[in-house]
Amino acid sequence: MASDLPLIVSRDLPAPGATGAMARAVGALLRAGDVLLLSGPMGAGKTTFTRELARALGADAGLVSSPTYVMINRYPLRADAEGAPNPRGPLLTHVDAYRLTSDDDLDVLGWDRVIDGASGRAAEGVVVIEWPERIAPALGGVEAARLTLSPTGATSRGATLELPASWRGRPEAVLLAEREPTRCRTT
Repeated sequence: MASDLPLIVSRDLPAPGATGAMARAVGALLRAGDVLLLSGPMGAGKTTFTRELARALGADAGLVSSPTYVMINRYPLRADAEGAPNPRGPLLTHVDAYRLTSDDDLDVLGWDRVIDGASGRAAEGVVVIEWPERIAPALGGVEAARLTLSPTGATSRGATLELPASWRGRPEAVLLAEREPTRCRTT
């Protein structure tokens, strides 16, 4: 059945602004408990994408840096103007698994506070994982979206977003599949 298949969206990101627009579009469809896996070679723009995603979700994008040495960074998500909690949860957790040798390394990093083992969802807010293939066994029960970034030029990227079938009903997923994310030149 077609509705059981993942939704795959491919986009050309010709400039850094397009990467930001894609991050805002992905951020709009994320919910509390969601996990996003970021794949691509070194220098593909995974951390740049995460910085723009953080901005879209209400975190201080200036705090986002490559967590290669820290491995797990957590960024608080701001409440709305009326003080209501962020609907995506209290945190954006950014994991960089590049330096991990296996999923066995995760226990000492507090993995149980990142991914809830019982539900296979983010424990608090939204989780973004760079280099997920290095910890693939730990992600076996996790329903996650996957964004693959591929450099196509000095500042351009190709992006392929694979959304789980269960996300197909989200209005933001439909919009993303139907049209390119845009940035308003005025705002």
